[in-house]
Amino acid sequence: IHEWLLVGRVDVGVVYNPVASPAVDARPLLEEHLCLIGPKRTGREAATLRLRDLPRFPLIIPSRPHAIRMLVETRLASLGLRPQVAMEIDAVPAILELAAEGHGYAVLSPRALHSAEAARRLYARAIVQPRLMSKLAVATSAQRPSTPIQQRAIELIERLIGPALAAS
Repeated sequence: IHEWLLVGRVDVGVVYNPVASPAVDARPLLEEHLCLIGPKRTGREAATLRLRDLPRFPLIIPSRPHAIRMLVETRLASLGLRPQVAMEIDAVPAILELAAEGHGYAVLSPRALHSAEAARRLYARAIVQPRLMSKLAVATSAQRPSTPIQQRAIELIERLIGPALAAS
């Protein structure tokens, strides 16, 4: 979508973790904490996990250039670390089912658990020190003039996104 904005293929896009660019304007819609999601254990589990401890866990994670994959890799690289990728799966329900079955862990928003059938078998731990945050933004080309229809589309996205996220 970012590339489509750059070449003029689309006028408005909704993107996760937009890369700062003079060619694209991004207006934040939502910011979410990401969690390590894994199978529930019988013992007491810590409610949080330090970002630097994330490489200890085998991850079931989307393939590149998925926004969460790129965010995890970039943030770990800033600490001189790399994730341990057990599997690359692009469908969130499949990731959660595999995590519930004990094949690895997911890095997702806790909101992903709200509609997941496997949610009762999973446990989410907030990633902290520093927090791992995912941002959703509405993006437009900074190189093309804004049009009235583009502005109405942005207003519609902003009006619909809040209730849609609250319902999930």
